[in-house]
Amino acid sequence: QNKMFNAIINQKMNEADSADIKVECFIYDDLADFRGMEDIELCLIFLNLLENAVEAEKNVGNPVIRFNIFQKAAYTCFKIENVVDKDILSLNPELNTTKDDKQSHGVGLKSVREIIEKHDGIFNITQNDEWFTVEIMLLKSAV
Repeated sequence: QNKMFNAIINQKMNEADSADIKVECFIYDDLADFRGMEDIELCLIFLNLLENAVEAEKNVGNPVIRFNIFQKAAYTCFKIENVVDKDILSLNPELNTTKDDKQSHGVGLKSVREIIEKHDGIFNITQNDEWFTVEIMLLKSAV
């Protein structure tokens, strides 16, 4: 029901498709209103996270991105996973930009963390041998 969010998801899926990246998207819950969160904040979170996943997948064999939205208790949960071929968190634990133009890049994850913290959400990044995973939990507004 969120047109701006849908546009971002569709744009990133089209970018992934153009780069031959397989995308698996599972949405098990309608996007809710989140406590005090503006639509633009929600969109900035996912624009940054999906952009990072698409960029990362351009450098691996058999690229895949999984994007899930589901409900868990009073939270709407988002899980974005992408295939990895190296230990990103050991090589770059702060997840600083790897782009040459450091002035214009590298603020995305910082902005995402700030928005999620501002709204008392939960933000977690993990990695195993195959997948780099970002998980977000946002408290839904009481209706």
